[in-house]
Amino acid sequence: MNNITILLAILPLLPLGFWLWMAWDFSGNNDVPERDRFYWQLAFLFTNVFAAMYYYVTIYRKRH
Repeated sequence: MNNITILLAILPLLPLGFWLWMAWDFSGNNDVPERDRFYWQLAFLFTNVFAAMYYYVTIYRKRH
């Protein structure tokens, strides 16, 4: 296996890891109002990485 094949195999894992990180943080975040939690959960399930990026920009950075 050459280096490009390894890089191409690892590259999709980066967005997946970011999504898992934001989903993990969201699951333990009690600051999100209960009425909004359902919509955030739908966003994480259906839009995956884009919802994770939006969560990072709007909520996660403000908390840390």
